[in-house]
Amino acid sequence: MTKLILRTLAVGVLAGLVCLAYSAIRAHRNLVTLKVRNVDVREVIKRIERQTWESIFVQKEIQGNVTLNVRNMPLEEVLTIIGEQTSSRWTAIYPLYSSSKSLDALKQSLRGEIVAAENGWTNLQARPIFLFGGMFGNNVRSQNKLVSLQFQERDLSAATTALSRFSQAQVVSEDGTVGTVQLNLTLAPMREAVAQVARQVHRNWVQCYSLQTWRGRDLAMARTQVPSSDGSTNSPGEGSSNRSWWQMTPETHQLLQKQFEAQLEAMSPEERERAQKMRQQMEEIRQLPRDQQRQRWAEFTASPEIVQRMQNKMFSGIKNTTPEQRVERYQRMTEWRRHRDQP
Repeated sequence: MTKLILRTLAVGVLAGLVCLAYSAIRAHRNLVTLKVRNVDVREVIKRIERQTWESIFVQKEIQGNVTLNVRNMPLEEVLTIIGEQTSSRWTAIYPLYSSSKSLDALKQSLRGEIVAAENGWTNLQARPIFLFGGMFGNNVRSQNKLVSLQFQERDLSAATTALSRFSQAQVVSEDGTVGTVQLNLTLAPMREAVAQVARQVHRNWVQCYSLQTWRGRDLAMARTQVPSSDGSTNSPGEGSSNRSWWQMTPETHQLLQKQFEAQLEAMSPEERERAQKMRQQMEEIRQLPRDQQRQRWAEFTASPEIVQRMQNKMFSGIKNTTPEQRVERYQRMTEWRRHRDQP
């Protein structure tokens, strides 16, 4: 009887270890198997976190239900589908931080509970460079997240910005992080690249994911007062019909310019020329009066490259959403256009 009990316990322990090993392998590969229908996005994210052992922070403004039927699908593909269904986008975040307290502040900022710029994470306000990537010459290297960069004593911000070009990721340094970076990487994993940068500026690092609205995180840029047409100032949600989406404070414009210049350093000559030309067109539009802005923007978006990108986005939205979600999105867009076109 005692031997039977011991054998039973041994089999149970072995089975448990096998299950644990299998879960660990799946988590390491970031594979998701999940079937849900019309379930709240935060509940879905919790289930995904349990499978992948990843931390995924959802901005508080994101609402909606999710329908999924996936088996052994890579995490980032699943997050793309969730983004389509909740009008949001995902980003892989690599923070360079000094203490657990500062890391906690970052997590709260990603959830939209506090303002990043007021809690040691001003650099989080920079719009991830991959949002401009298609326009400014991002290439296929971003698909496999392999980094090829050669830096000799470059500024930290230039290094972190250039790294975001190789993945849908944002390497963010805590306020007060200074130093120069030297990198010599050829087809290196993103995590290895971030680890090298962190060592050289004497910071810890982790990887997490953030799900944000397309309006952006609750960042300094999002809460900055901007001038309206009558000379007064409004927060982003007030009087938005009186200004263009590209109006911004001088500080934000300077930050994005610095980010763009850093991205140029990781481009081929052909990509750099195309990016500079497109950036010049964007700046020219930004300086025009509002009525001319609309006309020029319509001409800009009519280019074959932009049209193709918009079509791909539309097809992706159709594939990854339910009919009910598409109807709801159409109603929101109709209401937004009606509000935008009001005098």
